[in-house]
Amino acid sequence: MRYLFAILFVCIFNLAIVDMTRGEVREMMLVCGLEHGLKDSNIYIHITPENLSMEERNSQVRDKTKGQMIIVLFPLDKSSFYTIEHTTNISESIDKKYYEGSLDLDLITLDRETLVLRLFSFDGNLLSKDECGILDSNILFDDHVQQRLDYLQET
Repeated sequence: MRYLFAILFVCIFNLAIVDMTRGEVREMMLVCGLEHGLKDSNIYIHITPENLSMEERNSQVRDKTKGQMIIVLFPLDKSSFYTIEHTTNISESIDKKYYEGSLDLDLITLDRETLVLRLFSFDGNLLSKDECGILDSNILFDDHVQQRLDYLQET
């Protein structure tokens, strides 16, 4: 009986460790720029896993360590706000702690646990660091962006 309990404990412990170390790009919607506290400094991010066409799905398995990041900025032009959208391919870092991608010549990392977004210049210097929070998943990303834009236009 003692051996059965020990085997059961080892199996459950093993499942917990495997679940913690398994990496995968998962869909999430984030708002970043929280540490600045400025109403127009927020950055909205939508992360999605790699999307394959039906033909590609039939011929290959989706690489779960790759995905896409859509970054939306809200700059002010004269007296109105508008959106700038950047799309970049991302992949998990080797240690599975970060999502990594590039934006023009800059490198982007997003810590999967702390949700800290970092922007590095091509030579490795840290340009920006922002904390992110998770957006409500009950509405679409485009609706989050539109709501934010409407809010900024009103104030």
